[in-house]
Amino acid sequence: MYKGSRTNGTLKENFDFNGDYYTGMVGLYNAYGFDFRYAYSTVSKNQMALQGIGNDCGAFTATPIYGPFLFMSFAGMNLHKLSVGYDLSNIGVDGLRVDADYWYGEQRNGNNVRSGGLHGQAPGTRIDVEGWDMQLTYNVPAVKGLKISTIYETMDRKLKYTNGSSNGKTTDEEFWLRASYDFDILK
Repeated sequence: MYKGSRTNGTLKENFDFNGDYYTGMVGLYNAYGFDFRYAYSTVSKNQMALQGIGNDCGAFTATPIYGPFLFMSFAGMNLHKLSVGYDLSNIGVDGLRVDADYWYGEQRNGNNVRSGGLHGQAPGTRIDVEGWDMQLTYNVPAVKGLKISTIYETMDRKLKYTNGSSNGKTTDEEFWLRASYDFDILK
């Protein structure tokens, strides 16, 4: 998958979203109820890449809570994501699924042009990320299209400077309860 974004004016001067984003994914699906996936993404060396709007913007390395916005679009970011899932209807629990992801990434440069913002966006800074998440999703059989999910996600960001020094590490943790409904407008 390829995504590219081009901006001008103050949006270009403040954020420089004139980057390119490349990603790919390979997987093995429905192997006795299990799914296995590996995804990789990379962003242009010196420009950020705008991904889209919302948490589900179609990026293979996005995380379920943070989506693509906390680090994935940063200039020079290389990400790897490993995923496994299991459909428990294979053992008699209809509608229940468990998924887990592990990801890690390194920002390969510190040549960002943005003058402020998060660590990893400002010139001379970069971040490395590592984290995992777990999701439990239930498709409610009584209401077709209704899904109820619990999601836990944790991520460590190692804050670094291009001169080799470090600004430590931050850890983000979130737990979400989510309900969603799929509208079938074509029937």
